Amino acid sequence: MKLERLKDWLLIEEEFVASHEALKPKPAAGSSSGADAADDDEDGDRSKVDDLRGSPMSVGTLEEIVDESHAIVSSSVGPEYYVTIMSFVDRSLLEPGCSVLLHNKVREVDRERERERERERERERERERERGRERERES
Repeated sequence: MKLERLKDWLLIEEEFVASHEALKPKPAAGSSSGADAADDDEDGDRSKVDDLRGSPMSVGTLEEIVDESHAIVSSSVGPEYYVTIMSFVDRSLLEPGCSVLLHNKVREVDRERERERERERERERERERERGRERERES
């Protein structure tokens, strides 16, 4: 099922690129400046496709839907992440435990959230140690 979704995504992407290639204006024949402009257009189109394609993706598991546009997902290779649900996702198909495709480009934001969680865990551990010291003093 996961591979079928990924295959569908790649087919849609391929169709998108092919349709944009067909719609791209052709430069006038014999024009050297037209060739330069075509190269610039091609480079621009290629960078747009690279942006659409994005960085590598991975498969994760939906842990919890936080609100209409955010969820917590776990990655098979790391911690849980607080992520934005993209607008084109059919939310009626989302349920805890289902597999989701994760876009790795947004992990920088998530790393900061993970650091904050780690700081909170450390504060909690420090509170526990303090409670233990108080108990020892009372004994």
